[in-house]
Amino acid sequence: MSTSMTTSVPSSAAVLATGSSRVAVSRPGLAVLARLTARLTRARLTSREGETLLYLASVLAYTVATCAALTVAGGTWMLYSRGTHPERVPVWEAAAKNAGYGFDFMASQYLSMSVLACAMLVPAMVGLASSAAVLGARSRERRLAVLRLMGLSGADVTRMSLLDALVQSAAGAVIGTAAYLVTLPAWSSLTVMGTRITASEMVLPLRFLAAVLVGVLAVGQVSAWRGLRQVRISPLGVSRRTNGPRAGVWRIVVFLVTLFSAPHIIRSVPSQHRYIIVCVMIVALIAVFDLAGSWFTQLLSRGLARLRGPVMRWTARRIQAAPTATWHRVSAMGLLAFIGGFMSLMPLGLSAMTTTEADSAESFVCSILWDVDKGAVITLAFGFALTATSILITQASGTIERAEQSRSLHRMGAPAGYGLRVMWMEAYTPLLLAVLGGAGLGIVMGSLLMGTSPTSGASPLVVGVITVGLVITGLALGACHPLYHRLLGTQERHND
Repeated sequence: MSTSMTTSVPSSAAVLATGSSRVAVSRPGLAVLARLTARLTRARLTSREGETLLYLASVLAYTVATCAALTVAGGTWMLYSRGTHPERVPVWEAAAKNAGYGFDFMASQYLSMSVLACAMLVPAMVGLASSAAVLGARSRERRLAVLRLMGLSGADVTRMSLLDALVQSAAGAVIGTAAYLVTLPAWSSLTVMGTRITASEMVLPLRFLAAVLVGVLAVGQVSAWRGLRQVRISPLGVSRRTNGPRAGVWRIVVFLVTLFSAPHIIRSVPSQHRYIIVCVMIVALIAVFDLAGSWFTQLLSRGLARLRGPVMRWTARRIQAAPTATWHRVSAMGLLAFIGGFMSLMPLGLSAMTTTEADSAESFVCSILWDVDKGAVITLAFGFALTATSILITQASGTIERAEQSRSLHRMGAPAGYGLRVMWMEAYTPLLLAVLGGAGLGIVMGSLLMGTSPTSGASPLVVGVITVGLVITGLALGACHPLYHRLLGTQERHND
């Protein structure tokens, strides 16, 4: 029996068994688990199945998420510092007084808009870090099964996986912090509140810097733990993945209740507090839209299953097997479409006015709207960077995880392009659902804030966001083609 079970061990994981037979005798300590984790990492990096790419992609994801989080937090700190120290923006303070606006009130509005932008980007950052943690948790289940066969308990395997995810997130956090500090001088070309940004203003205090880094590490740990729940590893060394849970109808109920109650809540609040309530409702709608997205994706898969053709039906089966995971791949793009739809109804056209064509009040309003313009562009730029990285690593991960299935289909006679067509359909059908739904919600919320009709005027910003999203997804899928063909041609001996 021991011989047959030993032959079931993948050759790339057999390295871990050398010198570790004592693990089955006594409960290993943290030092032993750390050494086994290091061997597991070396085995992944020497694998020819693309796991090195996934490992580096996880570190890259944490790097981008950390750099984006520190940068937007630094911008919020800069606006807070200027609001509490008017002497740093003397020209803007004088203009606010001449125009009849209170400096404290306008500074608080700037800070509120910055906090709102941070809130809009938080789901994309969390999604990217979660994708990175899941990459590390799901790509090594066979090696973890070997460790169970050697005598480790399920809790020991979980601790090893969390330790591995901690190393990846810590490496990404260090590199991301360095990238944040290096890019600080680049912000000096922008002007906010009539004064150029300096690098020193964008530097976070140590306590806030530490808080952001701890948050990134915590998200990585929680996401890795959640990812391990999708892998079942028995004491006999057998690992299997379980399909994601079905999305319950309660998700759509919560979404509809929040959507239809938002206008009544906003109108019932006095005008002086309405801006705060609108910000709260925007965050709430983003949360429930992300919650209901899995149910809409599940409904989409049922519609695709009714279409003719093996590509459509196979795409429907893949989406229906994991509707929540499929939605999370494109939810960040839906969030960007929400931002684009929301900002498309804002009166940003006044930013094109010149100070010679307007009096002091109009000139001051013009400068404010120009700052809002820049803030919206910066928010979308960070969102696209986060989303592009997330789409790239999730598509590469899916290609590697389905390599055995793709090879089996190819040996059965399916052409190589069949798997690629399924990949494109699986990526683009949920993406269209996310961007159209997000843009629609953003336009509705923008119309509620401005008191205009949702159908008034064109929305070139929405069209631009959707176009960039489609292009980013296409580039990510195109980058996975060489990896797909390489894995398809890999010859691997399977055990009896």
